[in-house]
Amino acid sequence: MEVAHSKITRNKHIEIPDKILEMLGLRSGEEIRMTVINKKLIVEASSDPVDELAGIIELKEAEAEELIESKGWY
Repeated sequence: MEVAHSKITRNKHIEIPDKILEMLGLRSGEEIRMTVINKKLIVEASSDPVDELAGIIELKEAEAEELIESKGWY
């Protein structure tokens, strides 16, 4: 477990030390999701559910067009 200390600035900013960012796999400018549970702040990488699904299904263009044109897919 890594422990780091930081202060909240007047602008309500919190600086996250580089070592913590590395442990979370985050870089400057990335979006994060913050959750409070039992007065504890949980910081996670914010992921787009659509991005997580990208690449799961591979279709050839002709297959995709056939699927789109069929009325049974929606």
